[in-house]
Amino acid sequence: MAPGARRMEASLGYQDLLEELQSHTPADQVLHVNLTGTRSDDGATQIPYEKGALFLRQIESAFGRQRFDAYLKTYFDHFAFQSITTASLWILRTNLLALDPGRPTRST
Repeated sequence: MAPGARRMEASLGYQDLLEELQSHTPADQVLHVNLTGTRSDDGATQIPYEKGALFLRQIESAFGRQRFDAYLKTYFDHFAFQSITTASLWILRTNLLALDPGRPTRST
């Protein structure tokens, strides 16, 4: 995708996120929505997708495209053809951050 198109897609996604956040309660704005007692389709929003996209763009920006792509290859090879949980994303901490051990990290 061309850089201009990528920026436009990101901008449109962010605008969609802001609009959708206004129509949901704080409990429904988190990445891991509690769907107990509801139909799963009722809890389906673009919020986790757009927040996830923002997170991944931030990681790419912090580490650079080359390191991010190397991380993604490892990640996809490790989790190929599997469903994963949010907790599985913490492989990021050990694999991606290990690429640059001098980089300061936050514990939160």
